[in-house]
Amino acid sequence: MYNTSKRTVKYCNELARGTDKLATLAEKIYGTDELIQYMSRTGEYKCTTSFGTIIQDGMFKDEDIQRAVAVLNIPKMPKDGVKTALILCNELIKQSVKNPECEENIVKSLQPIIEFMKNYLKRIAKETEGILPGGGLYLMNLGRPLSRYALHDQPNYSVMAQLMISVLAKPLLTLAENANAKPYEVYERVKVVAPNQFFSLNHFGLERSIDFSDTYTDIFKMGFDIKDGKIKDLMANNTTITLEEGIEILDYLVEIFNNVLKVAAIV
Repeated sequence: MYNTSKRTVKYCNELARGTDKLATLAEKIYGTDELIQYMSRTGEYKCTTSFGTIIQDGMFKDEDIQRAVAVLNIPKMPKDGVKTALILCNELIKQSVKNPECEENIVKSLQPIIEFMKNYLKRIAKETEGILPGGGLYLMNLGRPLSRYALHDQPNYSVMAQLMISVLAKPLLTLAENANAKPYEVYERVKVVAPNQFFSLNHFGLERSIDFSDTYTDIFKMGFDIKDGKIKDLMANNTTITLEEGIEILDYLVEIFNNVLKVAAIV
């Protein structure tokens, strides 16, 4: 009798290592204008700041990286934001490896969690003329809504929601590190200056005084500017991305994360 039970969720070690190596490289230049030199598939050395170009055109001597590129290079790759999606994907893998008992939960709840995040970005964009704050801040904007979503609407997704909240902070932490600032000091400063209407109401036991489906949103606009290391209004500073770019990044994150999971073995 053949064993037809569903395979336990495990990451292919080679792909996980390759993704980590690429994400580490992406983190090194994240938010900077520094170039990466790479060898193209035609054997030429080229320079670019675009990680999408590297994944599509690069030839790597490291076998783990080459294997990872094979699952990252997909038709839906966004024009901008590949580094962000790769950093998020790698952090998601790391967090789930630390919590192996949560792996099945992650697989089941990732897609609905991402759909909620996309819809909430659309909600923010309605108040900001289709523009989202950059500098990793549009991702930080999703933390509180995710927490409320898991608490009030989908308690079955609470594990994934809390894990995702920690993952979403990674781009901001990386920007701070690249500016030679203390990442978690920057993280706490951004949280301190964020609007906190919902949290203050919860503190006084008045969470029911606001309808959670209300169109009002607490929007983080004060974020970290890597150019001068200061906390400022990123929307006013034109450090922004479009809603379309934000959606593409999240869609790409889901695709590449699932692609890594789909590979059960390599030869």
